[in-house]
Parts: sequence; C-alpha cells; structure tokens
Amino acid sequence: MQSFFDFIKEHPPVKRLQVNDLLLAEYQCPLDSHNFDIWSQHNYFIYIISGQKKWLTRNQEKLVKKGYCLFVRKGAHTFHQFFESQFCAIVLFVADSFKEIIFIVIQHQIHNSEKFQQCANEVFPVPEELHIHQFLSAPDLTKAFCLYDAPSIERLSQYINDKLNEASSQNYYPVLTEHAIGLPKNEL
Repeated sequence: MQSFFDFIKEHPPVKRLQVNDLLLAEYQCPLDSHNFDIWSQHNYFIYIISGQKKWLTRNQEKLVKKGYCLFVRKGAHTFHQFFESQFCAIVLFVADSFKEIIFIVIQHQIHNSEKFQQCANEVFPVPEELHIHQFLSAPDLTKAFCLYDAPSIERLSQYINDKLNEASSQNYYPVLTEHAIGLPKNEL
C-alpha cells in the first residue's frame, strides 16, 4: 500500500511547499486503475480543482468533485478514480501537532435576559478560530443553546465566559460527531 504523503512529498513533478509540519501541494492524479489502496500518516485537507474521485474507508464513502473540500483523517482508504476528466487538487497535510477543530454545544442558563442580549452583542464578531453555526433560545430567554466549532473547549469557554460575565452560566459539551445529525459535512 502506497503512502499518499510520501508520494506527494517525493514525486518530482508535484508542485509543493513545506513549512515545518505542514505540506501544501498540487496533486494531478497519475492513476490508471479504477481503485487504488492508499494510506496517509497525516490528516489532510483536499480541495478539488477538476475532475472527481471517491474516497472509501471502512465505514464511509465520499464522492468529491470540482469545488469540494474534504478533510480526510490519517489511515488507510481507497481512491475510486473516474476517467471522464483529469483529476487535479490542492492537498494540505497536517501533522498531529496541528490542532483539530471540534464541534461544541454551549448550554446557556440565562440569569438576566436584558444583560445577556447586551453582552451577546459583544461576542460578535468572534475570533477567527471560533465559528458559530447555530443559536437557539427558549421563548422566555431563560435558556439558549449554541453550536460552535473551535480548537478546544478551553479556548471557546475562555472567550464566551469573559464576554457574557454574570448574565448567564454556561455548560460546554463536545459533540460526538459519529452520532450527530445535521452537522456541516466537511470531513471523512
């Protein structure tokens, strides 16, 4: 089984840039068979410039085509190649030292709804590494739930607790993505 990372790192025609643990490269698929088993010792993002390809793992499969971006966890997988057009992509390999983004649910117990709304206005815009996907509140504004993605619960709680002060108490829960419904579909 071929290492995708080693292939990209060592293949001479590949345009690439490596900075410490990050490797960014243009990948033009040279495969001439429909299915090819491959593995990677690093997680990677792949943005499709042209063509299409299917990634298959033991539990999942994902068809990607022009304009798609996919996050692939390290390990073994199979490429299914389509030959209608040339496959070209930009690949960014990230080592384990690179922080993984996790989905986090915040449960707000609101003590003062007016103060909460004023403080909530100070939350936005959020720092670049934090992303809010949903805000849901009870009709009486005594409770609210938010869905974020962030590098860690610690980073998110530090920012949110500082902004909301005494207006509410928060509980933070990491999302078990394997059993979640409705999360953004951007990883495999």
